[in-house]
Amino acid sequence: MGETVAYLYDLLGNPLANLMILSTTIAFAGRCFYTRYHHKKLLRTLKRSNVFITFYNQRTNTFSYLTKRKIKLVFRELSFKTFDDFLEQFEESEQEGIRLAFASLKKEARPISLTLTAKRRQRTYRLSGHCFRGNTKWAVITLHDVTFFEGEKSALRLECKMLTKSLDFYKRAFDHLPWPVWIRRDHELLYCNPICANLLDFEKFEGSDLTASAVSREFLSSTQPKAIILNGERRLYHFQEKEFTSEIKMGFGEDLTKVYAQEKKLQNHLASYREVLNSLSAGVTIYDGDQNMRYFNQAYIRMFDFDENWLNKDPYIGEVLDDLRTRRLLTEYADYNAYKQEQIKSLKDLIEPIETLNHLPDGRIIRIISSPHPMGGSFYIFEDLTDRLNLEAKYNTQLAVYNATLDNLFEGVAVFGIDNRLQFSNKAFAKLWNIDPLMMRKGERLSLLADQAKHLLDPKKDWEQYKNRVIEIVTDRQPKKRKIHRQDGSTIEFSYVPLPDGSNLMSYYDVTDHIKLETALEERKVAQKNADRLKSDFISKMSYEMRTPLNAIIGYSELLSKEYAGKLNQQQKVYCADILTSSTRLLSLVNNILDLAMIESGHIQLKRENCDFWALFDETLQNYNQQCDPLLGTLKATIPLEKAIIQGDKKHLKQALKTLLMQATSDIECNNDVNFKMIQEETIVTVNITLPVYAKKNQKKAREDHNTVLMCHLAPGKTLGLSLARHIIEAHGAIFEHITSSPEETLIKLSFPLSEVSKVPLRVVGNA
Repeated sequence: MGETVAYLYDLLGNPLANLMILSTTIAFAGRCFYTRYHHKKLLRTLKRSNVFITFYNQRTNTFSYLTKRKIKLVFRELSFKTFDDFLEQFEESEQEGIRLAFASLKKEARPISLTLTAKRRQRTYRLSGHCFRGNTKWAVITLHDVTFFEGEKSALRLECKMLTKSLDFYKRAFDHLPWPVWIRRDHELLYCNPICANLLDFEKFEGSDLTASAVSREFLSSTQPKAIILNGERRLYHFQEKEFTSEIKMGFGEDLTKVYAQEKKLQNHLASYREVLNSLSAGVTIYDGDQNMRYFNQAYIRMFDFDENWLNKDPYIGEVLDDLRTRRLLTEYADYNAYKQEQIKSLKDLIEPIETLNHLPDGRIIRIISSPHPMGGSFYIFEDLTDRLNLEAKYNTQLAVYNATLDNLFEGVAVFGIDNRLQFSNKAFAKLWNIDPLMMRKGERLSLLADQAKHLLDPKKDWEQYKNRVIEIVTDRQPKKRKIHRQDGSTIEFSYVPLPDGSNLMSYYDVTDHIKLETALEERKVAQKNADRLKSDFISKMSYEMRTPLNAIIGYSELLSKEYAGKLNQQQKVYCADILTSSTRLLSLVNNILDLAMIESGHIQLKRENCDFWALFDETLQNYNQQCDPLLGTLKATIPLEKAIIQGDKKHLKQALKTLLMQATSDIECNNDVNFKMIQEETIVTVNITLPVYAKKNQKKAREDHNTVLMCHLAPGKTLGLSLARHIIEAHGAIFEHITSSPEETLIKLSFPLSEVSKVPLRVVGNA
């Protein structure tokens, strides 16, 4: 001890030592002041903060505080010294966790961290603990009041949960969209829906690199619609992106397949529309909202002779009007400028269609229909009505002529429509049925007009039923003609014709006088038939009665001429020959009269058989030549070699042909003057006999010879033989014609039908 004090005195005596001591003392004092300052600062910080630090003695299970005041200021609701007191400060559900945590801290020196809730005031603390400098005896326990932070954390957790739900909702919504949608950060994919992954070959997970797909790069860099095969169908998509931030971009694709299809359909429709307009005969023009011509058809060019190249420049409507006026294809107006401004203004203010008629200087009449266009602007239709109006004027004139003609007819005419209402009638109709002309107005019912004529029709007890039946008969669409016998004694001829438009044409004509005349003619005809029958009966009976004496005369004449009773002188022989000739001729006439009477009365019966007409005609011609006077010459005809088979009675045909030849050539001077022409066709055979006209002396002689009762009343100007020949020939279905072709000659033409159609061509044979 003494040595130490002595050592200190020595040091104090040393100036250097004193300096060192002083420096050390000053440094220590400064360090103390510095430590005290930071200690106070730390206390102030702890006082202002919500952090409480205490030391826990793990052996004694007690806590040591910095100061009690600190506990009161910072954690007023906490008051504990021992571990059990500490547990009582918190909820019972958390106490077991605290025990386990402190046990782990004590045994394993493992730091602990718990979030606890105090029983008082329901505040939340975060407890942290660790061994002090590795010493398991002491542990530093820190309590941090995190009530506010836990509330904020809960709110943030709840908000995050809601945002997560919203994100899931939007993802599901985007996943069900029919369009591709993606979100990317530069070339990093943040999201894409399934259709996008399928369509653009994107990987369906976040964070994939978009540059890995060539398809993706192509569509991300393209601004034009692209064709893509989706589910085996060709689709047209347009892709575009919108920036959310400088890095985040959202892209989507729009399916334009239907849009382009509709556009194509619209273009086709417009092309068809223009084609239809071009095929119209009416001119069509379309002006836009700026009054420039946007469309015209070919009919418009032809109608006004426009230059198509000029119209393709979309001229202004005022320019079009000026061009038409220059070429005198516009109606002349006193104030053209006012008309022009009015047309331009009307084009702007056009709301409803307007129709006008323009009379051009060249005589044409153009109807102009202007109407607003649904797409804006207006369109014009130009129709040339010149021919139509001219035709209408002619039609109206012709209709007036027809009306005047019908009004001046004696025949009553009326036309009723399909509804049985009057459409047209003339004056004769009202006069014929005694109907008041005031009632003959258009649209009058047929039943009312029938009531007006009730007194002229057949009276019935049930007039309505009778009237309905008559109306039904006259409007049943079946053409008919009938006669109506009216109560006033007149007879009306009714004619009904259904018209194509469903109307009914009725005509009435008063045939009372005609009926009376027909009745008189019928009575006269019956009387004539009776007279003819009596005449035929008289002739047949007289002919029969005359045969007996004629036969006796002929018989005695033959006996006398053959000199059975004695010799006759020459004069007596001549007389007997004349008597025999005259008697024979008279008998022939009587037989002809009898045959004619039988033909007229219908009692003769023809025995028809197939016969060759040419052979029959040749045989008759030869018999005639044998009996005729040799001085007159013979009749000559070239007979065709082909057969002409007809159906006929040979006996009567020979009689007719012989009689015809005898009577036709009875007054000619030479038989060589007679010309025969034979014609054989496919179905008929014809003989033309041309005779010279009789001389006047022969005509006078013929009149003297035949001006007897034997002159045929059926064929005036002909002999009885000609009439008999005509009747026999016509009874065979042939045609007998007696024609005077010229003053010098006359023609007899016979035409017989063939029973079999000849296969030989047409053959004409004349005289040899």
